[in-house]
Amino acid sequence: MIINEIIGENKNAAMDLAIKVFMRFEAPSFSEEGITEFVNTVKNPEYVNNFKVFGAFIGEMLIGVIATRKNGSHIALFFVDEKYQRQGIGKALFYEILKYAPDTLTVNSAPYAVEIYKKLGFKPDCGEKISNGIRYTPMTYIKRKKLSEMTLEELWRLFPIFLTEHKECWEDWYKEEERNLQQILCGNEIIRINHIGSTAVKTIWAKPIIDILVETDNAADWGKIKKDLTDNGYICMCENQNRISFNKGYTEDGFAQKVFHLHLRRTGDNGELYFRDYLNDFPLIAKDYENLKIGIWKKFEHDRDGYTESKTEFVKKYTEEARKYYGIKY
Repeated sequence: MIINEIIGENKNAAMDLAIKVFMRFEAPSFSEEGITEFVNTVKNPEYVNNFKVFGAFIGEMLIGVIATRKNGSHIALFFVDEKYQRQGIGKALFYEILKYAPDTLTVNSAPYAVEIYKKLGFKPDCGEKISNGIRYTPMTYIKRKKLSEMTLEELWRLFPIFLTEHKECWEDWYKEEERNLQQILCGNEIIRINHIGSTAVKTIWAKPIIDILVETDNAADWGKIKKDLTDNGYICMCENQNRISFNKGYTEDGFAQKVFHLHLRRTGDNGELYFRDYLNDFPLIAKDYENLKIGIWKKFEHDRDGYTESKTEFVKKYTEEARKYYGIKY
């Protein structure tokens, strides 16, 4: 799925999708006057020309649309095709317009969408209103601080440690992102890309964050790789001569639906692969690791460094055991 701005006559397809979804989900709660008003407005070229429109696409198929007006300060339309709802498409579209929005964003929400907007961080300004048959609730969103402006304590509060039982979708998320990375990093000297971390261990609870290890040839140009990644949505978190860490899916409103940590390393710096395989091959040790994490979870819920440090001895011990057990595997 990609998001692109929609311009010119291509806006017509976006308006058609808006009408289609409106008729399915919102029209049943509107009067005939309201339905007519909505359709006529969306089909009015002079009105639509004032929209800045973004679409979510799978290939060339449009599956979601969001439009703003008033210099990006007001959401005029926001619809996702029925088949693709509850898959993070709407949230991705919303985060796209936030890049261009001022500090305050408004919307006149249809009854069906009020709870959806609340989940995105909007708050009602007043009760429901009716104008020309259109039922709506005025709502306002106030942007949070940028991540770069937050203190470490604020970041830990916004992005707490939390664990959940293993989800089968994590492997699908990894595979989708691996394909994305293969395209982004094509032409670079990549040795291998692997799914690591607890989400790659099928029997234990984990933070719902996909850890990815990217190993490169020793001669690879990390400056170019860093630029390729940051140009495609990754944020560089820390770096030194031998390692660079990136993430994707951290927003001013908290975690996105899919969150990734990417670890860029030179080939052979891959102890996480041995640790992953050892836990998958020895479920009792994996269960010990799970119990350790659950035991420290609440204590370090807002202290990511403390959480990591409390696992270090266990991880080091069994990574060494794994290297002895497997020999030179990678």
